[in-house]
Amino acid sequence: MRRSLASTASFGGGGGLIGGTLGYNWQTASRVVVGVETDLDYRGKATVTPPLSASSPTNDGYLGTVRGRIGYGFDRALIFVTGGLAYGNAAAPNAIVSLPLGAFGVRTDKPGMQTGWTLGAGAEFAVTNNWSVKGEYLYVDLGTKGVPYVNAALVPANIGEKTADHVARVGVNYRFGFGGAPVYAKY
Repeated sequence: MRRSLASTASFGGGGGLIGGTLGYNWQTASRVVVGVETDLDYRGKATVTPPLSASSPTNDGYLGTVRGRIGYGFDRALIFVTGGLAYGNAAAPNAIVSLPLGAFGVRTDKPGMQTGWTLGAGAEFAVTNNWSVKGEYLYVDLGTKGVPYVNAALVPANIGEKTADHVARVGVNYRFGFGGAPVYAKY
């Protein structure tokens, strides 16, 4: 006899990202900056603690976004808001100890790609005409996906795992300056 259990869990944990960004910005005469950017990051393994469960390491993976950006430039600084599409794989625990699985479960498949949304804000400061540093915060929500686990009695369980992250990051940017920037573009 084979039966399947289903549950939903929200996991909390932390991990690191490393990656790159490409984008294009245009500054108007009124110092409003509009742009588009995309990034792709490697997400390292993290330790998560689900409700009513023990902590476990997750799989590694990737996280990317394609976002619009609008902000205001003054002097050499830019304050902006950003939002758009997010994609990546779920940060699912490799094993969990939980009541829905009847003691413990081991993940039987690597989570695939999910899509969702992101929204955030940040600031960028031009150190030179071509180099800038930035800091930004993004909230990323990739939704809920069923991840298969099996317990010691080989009873399968499909746990719906919500992947949502608070991402705080800093970066160094190089502006190529294609087309030449207007005189008032100081940021």
